[in-house]
Amino acid sequence: MQWSVLLVLCVLLLTLVIANPINRHSLKHKKTKHTVPPKKPSSTAVAVKSNMDAFKFLTQFGYNPCGNLPGSNSDGPSCQTSFKSMLESFQTFFHLPVTKKLDAATLKLMNTRRCSLPDILSSSMDRSKLW
Repeated sequence: MQWSVLLVLCVLLLTLVIANPINRHSLKHKKTKHTVPPKKPSSTAVAVKSNMDAFKFLTQFGYNPCGNLPGSNSDGPSCQTSFKSMLESFQTFFHLPVTKKLDAATLKLMNTRRCSLPDILSSSMDRSKLW
């Protein structure tokens, strides 16, 4: 009885080894490193280079209270905000030196990769659609 059990186990072991032989080719594939390709910048991301680019950026991320109101015209008389005050809010939010100018530190931070969600949510924004 013991010999038959031992014989069956040996046959099973040989079947597994023959079905999946270990050779250089199979070990070669196990040693390969899987590298993740670098992420490409999103097509919606625009490099901030000028005041106009910065204005669009600040409006997109919630620093322009006039640009976040539904159906409002940002250059209408009912809403007035200055570019300097938007820059001041951005610099304050990110603990940058408040210069109210598009300086090197502000440009560097604006050109850093980020998600598309605004930093400042307006009261009129539907928050249930964010997540």
